This record gives sequence, structure tokens and C-alpha cells, in this order.
Amino acid sequence: MRYASNRRGQRAARRNAVAVSITALLHGCAPTPQPAQPVVEAPREPVEYFDTYAFAGSYRFEPFLEQAVALQGMSELARIARLKVLAADPRHGSDVFVLCRMLFDAKPVSTFRRPLIGGAMFIGARSFATEDDYARWPLEPITLYRGAPFLIVQGYVLAGLPEHPAEYLEYCLDSCRWRDMTYAVINKSERMEIAERFVAEHPELSEQDHDFVRQQAE
Repeated sequence: MRYASNRRGQRAARRNAVAVSITALLHGCAPTPQPAQPVVEAPREPVEYFDTYAFAGSYRFEPFLEQAVALQGMSELARIARLKVLAADPRHGSDVFVLCRMLFDAKPVSTFRRPLIGGAMFIGARSFATEDDYARWPLEPITLYRGAPFLIVQGYVLAGLPEHPAEYLEYCLDSCRWRDMTYAVINKSERMEIAERFVAEHPELSEQDHDFVRQQAE
């Protein structure tokens, strides 16, 4: 009987609690809701713009020759470390695309693929690049002529994200070998002479393309 009495008391207490809650709601006495706590996001690191095509702006081949000479004068480990530091530079990292084409070569029975930075717009071309264009200029974005790295593209068409210089460098280190060619710094008169020879050997190019080539030797 005592157990039954306790159960009756519990039921009565629950009814009273419900009645009090309903009365509080009807009279506007409901508990004041707590304001939502603002969501505080962790500070984000600023994303620095990376210029994939900076290497092509006002291109002159003398600075690339100087870099190649300096790199070839280092030990292999130091050379790799220097290229990795350069590849991570948002302003100058794209120089790695040119330097890799200068410093690396395909392994035997292999290929040396181009950097995946868009469809090339070659000098002398009047439309989008074809397979023949890529075969004609296998070291795009440059061609090596008499020890000088001439730029042979005037732009790129890209739908999507370009390959990062660090990714292309890793590809070269993993899949290519060092080029068996020693670079040297060339004085201005010799550079201009080399440019004129290049122009003379490519009469199919327009006069505008010829000027584009000559400017690179300045």
C-alpha cells in the first residue's frame, strides 16, 4: 500500500508540474530563451595570388641563362633545393617551367612532357595549337637555339586550373634526367646575332613574330 501511495504522489506531482508549465506559457511567463552563441571561425591564412604565366611577361632569355649557369654550378642536392624554393615563390615560381625545360631531358625510351598550363598559342600559328605545332616545338614554352632559350609562345588558353611549378618540378625530378648541355652567359651583341640567325632560319614567321624574337635578346 505504501508503494501505491508513492505512485499516486508521483502522478500528482507530474500533473501539477504540467499545469504550472501551461499556465506559465499562457501568461507569457515562459523561460527567456538564451541567445545563440556566435560562431567564431578560426582565422584563415591569406591566399597569395600565384602568377602562372609571369615568366612570359617581357621575356628576356639572358636572366634564364644566368640562372641556369648558377644552378649547373651547384651540387645536385643544392640545385634541387634551389629549384624547390623558386617553385614556391608566388611571383617568380613560374620561372621553373622554363628552367626545367632547359635543365632536364627525357630518359631513354621515354618522353618529356610539357607543363600542363593550358593550350599554347605559338608564334607563327593563326589558330589553336595542333599536334603538329607541339611536335615542331617539343620544348614549349621555349626552344633551345644556339644555347639560347627563345620563348615560342605568346599566350595560353586554359579551362581549369594550371599545374603548379612545384608539381612540374617533381615530375621532372622523378621522370626525367639532367640535360647533357652546359649553358653560358652570352653578351648582348652575341645575343642579337643569335636572334637574327633564328629569324633568318624561320622566314615563315611574320614580321611581328620576328620582332617578338629579337626583343628577347635585348
